[in-house]
Amino acid sequence: MCSHDEIYVSIGGMVTTTINVLNAHNWSEFEAECQGTSSLWAIDLETDAWSAFRPRVCLIQLRFSPTGPIWLLDPCLPDDGGMFEQGLGCLTKYGAHKKWLFHDAVNDLRFLTYDLNLPIQDLADTALAARILKYEKTGLGALVQSVLNIHIDKAGHQADWRGRPLPEDLLTYAAEDVLYLHQLWEKCAQDLKNAALEHVFMDEAMALILESVPYRMDEPEDIASRDGSEIKKIDSYPVEVQRCIRCLCQARAYLAAEHNVHVGKILANYHLISTAEYYAQHRQIRFKQRTRLKEDHQLAQKLEAALDSDWPGLQYCPPSREHRAKIKSLKSMRKQLAENPAHQHYPWILTSKQLEAIAQLTPEDIEPLLKKQDLSALKASTKLRDWQVDAFGAEVLVWLSTH
Repeated sequence: MCSHDEIYVSIGGMVTTTINVLNAHNWSEFEAECQGTSSLWAIDLETDAWSAFRPRVCLIQLRFSPTGPIWLLDPCLPDDGGMFEQGLGCLTKYGAHKKWLFHDAVNDLRFLTYDLNLPIQDLADTALAARILKYEKTGLGALVQSVLNIHIDKAGHQADWRGRPLPEDLLTYAAEDVLYLHQLWEKCAQDLKNAALEHVFMDEAMALILESVPYRMDEPEDIASRDGSEIKKIDSYPVEVQRCIRCLCQARAYLAAEHNVHVGKILANYHLISTAEYYAQHRQIRFKQRTRLKEDHQLAQKLEAALDSDWPGLQYCPPSREHRAKIKSLKSMRKQLAENPAHQHYPWILTSKQLEAIAQLTPEDIEPLLKKQDLSALKASTKLRDWQVDAFGAEVLVWLSTH
């Protein structure tokens, strides 16, 4: 990465912090920071997801305190003497009871918990907090600009992070991803407290941890369940296009499991839909996306074979008229809840997936809920968060009693 152990990040010509690339010379200092009293660790990852078919971590940035140096753990350094693995071991040993501070933790959690096996049991997330607080913009650059009045360049978002040494602009980009997180979180935490939304954030943060999805789907039933329901408004497409979409969804799930990657790395939803539309009309497959799938003829052939054969074992029944009526009724209920002045401070009411879960409840599922009038039981059966059960659980039970 660099011939020096220390690098400096300059903002506006002024040195603001030090970057330490973890190595044998500064190991004792890194270990001392891990053992320190700071309970909030800022972290960010850089991966090669924009450059490689099989994504992997290329850099970990850490800042243990608001005034401390930034640490870089670099798995791409040649002959690093095992320092990356040693650093991960230290984070695992001392990080189990820390709160990890992210900006938009969803993708990073997948790498940290599945690929790197780090123990994330508690987190803070400035992007999640900004969404709950209904900030106008929730990107890191926009938040730093609006809260701290500092401009940071986010042009490195799609850079190739595999090459070494990293140029100075990418080092600065990497450092700035954690440089301001403590200050941003201080503002977000205060705003959450003032808005009485701390409990909402805690529920959603815990859900992020529990629902972080690994990049590999091992269970056959997980793959079989990929029937196209993850595509928004799939029922608005012609029947033949729907068939192709559902077929491709299941086929890419198998291929993702085979190649140990997220389904989006096989075929993103946008390109999957355009591929299905083209195939439904022309009976041949055409990939437009710029990822390696376009160049990987074997994968393309497998997806085309899946379409030609209607993907063996794919069983799909269109939603019944009754189910569509339930969803329509639930959306009407959600609209009424959203229009209630008492609910306007909540970030959202019920998600589409939660509406689907409620609509799919059978009479056998509903009977004990209504008999006990147990709001807490709604959480397991409808995917509602605790704060949603407290705020809207009674209305959901009323709806279930009439449908």
